[in-house]
Amino acid sequence: MGMPGAEGFDEVRREDRGLIELPVEERYGMIFVSANPDAPFDLEEHLSGLGPQFESFDFAGWKLVAPVHAHRIAANWKVVWGTHCETYHFATLHRDTASGLVYSNTSLADFYGDHALMTTTVRTIDHLRDLPEDDWRPVDDGHINLNYRMFPNLSLSIVFGNRLEIFTIYPGDHVRDTVALHYAYHKNPPESDEEKKALEEQVLWACQTVVDAEDYAIATRTEPGLHSPSAPKTLIFGRNEPVMQRMALTLRRTIGLTVDESG
Repeated sequence: MGMPGAEGFDEVRREDRGLIELPVEERYGMIFVSANPDAPFDLEEHLSGLGPQFESFDFAGWKLVAPVHAHRIAANWKVVWGTHCETYHFATLHRDTASGLVYSNTSLADFYGDHALMTTTVRTIDHLRDLPEDDWRPVDDGHINLNYRMFPNLSLSIVFGNRLEIFTIYPGDHVRDTVALHYAYHKNPPESDEEKKALEEQVLWACQTVVDAEDYAIATRTEPGLHSPSAPKTLIFGRNEPVMQRMALTLRRTIGLTVDESG
């Protein structure tokens, strides 16, 4: 773009020294980009049928409602990623926090190629028993949260029907280091300063009190055990952890390991 003292660089071709052009598509209110210039992608093929669902949310109009928060976790990224892929742990790990809001071990899962959609069930769903089924709008009314788990490291959740919570899980500087970035958006953010502050506090509570202080904290305690000489050679995922199963198999297949998916 610029070259101070250009007379000292008369043989330099600017077109060879500019920014690197990357494959990118903007769709569904989101920007999809490949970090490798030689890795073009077909977006719809990559999304494996999730496009219409993302389109229905109209993300382009959602607004950022809290500062982007970076978590540094002393654990391998796959251990951290696993905390986003099941609700089995809620009753124990979140017994004094999120367990009061969300039912533990109560989830459905659908799969779209390498990606998953799993639900979390808010306790307010009990109110639907008093309503005719034709009046049920569990996602729009915030009784069911939709949690998209995009392989290999993107957690995208529709929470309470109007909040978008995103976590991106990246390997850190070494094998036992992870950086997780958190973003929070709202479909109809409040206008008054008092309501904005209250919403930000809710987001920070979920991000820091629940995820950071409980999910990611337990990941750092789990990590050393996985490297113990007496650690088991394999991990067992239950039938109530289908997303964990699928993500583990997909990762193995992606890096070229033999995968038996017959069961």
